[in-house]
Amino acid sequence: MKKWAVFSDVDGTIYPFPSKNLTETVKKRCQLLKEENVSFFINTGNPPLDKIKKLATKLNSRYLICSNGALIYDNEAKSALHVEYMDKDQAKKIFDLSDKLNQTLYYFGIDQYYLKNASKEVYDFLSDFCEYSDW
Repeated sequence: MKKWAVFSDVDGTIYPFPSKNLTETVKKRCQLLKEENVSFFINTGNPPLDKIKKLATKLNSRYLICSNGALIYDNEAKSALHVEYMDKDQAKKIFDLSDKLNQTLYYFGIDQYYLKNASKEVYDFLSDFCEYSDW
């Protein structure tokens, strides 16, 4: 017997960007998947932000594939199943280059998110987009 699964991106797919309005059609389709015993996975470039966790709960997505696969999160158990960490020496090179070029870095761990060298415009955009302000 085959087991089916559906994977979906979030921004511009599950809901339009930047409005983030979840349509009834999407909600109904995800409910139908649950009734048909088809697993639904959110697959996103986002970290496991609260907004993504809430969306996963609404759409019956137990597992979140976040940060383009660098983190897999179990939304039911509220824990990371897999984390791909960056080598510290490579991270230092990126931080040094960011400082040298005065470029913004947006990076995150499992439960904390960070901005470095962000202009007010970038800070405001990411705070609104991520629905997160505890940088």
